[in-house]
Amino acid sequence: MLHYNRRFDTTTEGTQHIILQQQALHILQQGLHDDEDVKFMLKGSKLKKVKSGTWKKNRWLKLQEDGLSIWCESRNKAPTFSVMDIRDVQEGHQSEVMKKHGNSFSEKQCFTIVFVGSRTTLDLVAASEEEGRRWVQGLKKLIRRVESMSQREKIEQYPFIKVF
Repeated sequence: MLHYNRRFDTTTEGTQHIILQQQALHILQQGLHDDEDVKFMLKGSKLKKVKSGTWKKNRWLKLQEDGLSIWCESRNKAPTFSVMDIRDVQEGHQSEVMKKHGNSFSEKQCFTIVFVGSRTTLDLVAASEEEGRRWVQGLKKLIRRVESMSQREKIEQYPFIKVF
């Protein structure tokens, strides 16, 4: 479980860190603080990102302390994305990329994050079926939590995030 660590750092970075810790506590205290899948995601995992038959690269993914954003090791894109930006999490070989290039992996290891808007999907392979299950179930729980929040609650709790 995350614990609020009061820092008296007056810098912008220190203040932002306190805000993120408070937000993490809020979302995790809303029924997810003892969830094993969420705890697993907070630790992070090395997953394989699949783009084609020859392009498969290891990428570190980790749920951030705010309980709402996910850090994804990347060389070209912004390193974090919000759970609010996820439209769906598909298990197995459902996406076009996984149908074509995921055959060498167990369906239970594979999942695809489908984003709202024009951002391309993120096709991932976990090291084990258990790891894949934890990420899929954890992401779906976080998505349901965000969807259950009212517009006002989203704005009050996460004023720095665009809410449509």
